[in-house]
Amino acid sequence: GKNVQVVNDIGYFLEQIGQLDVAQVFLDKVIVYFPEREVAYLNRGDVFFKRGQGYVKKAANDYRSYIRLMNKRGLQAKIPQRILEFLKTH
Repeated sequence: GKNVQVVNDIGYFLEQIGQLDVAQVFLDKVIVYFPEREVAYLNRGDVFFKRGQGYVKKAANDYRSYIRLMNKRGLQAKIPQRILEFLKTH
């Protein structure tokens, strides 16, 4: 449990350097074990987004989960505008 942030951060950094397959493995594990960790959905959504057309629905689903969890915690003001814009068209 205490390592969830580390595992999530590893997934995020792997996504940032383009290691999308490995990033997804880390983020999938975070979501399986910590389904309420909203940032993992944002990060995995970014992985799917970077993968392109065949993954747009998966990205949109993860971004929606992220927004739902952020709203649940009262953190709507922290949702990046890029996510809201993406969901307007997908």
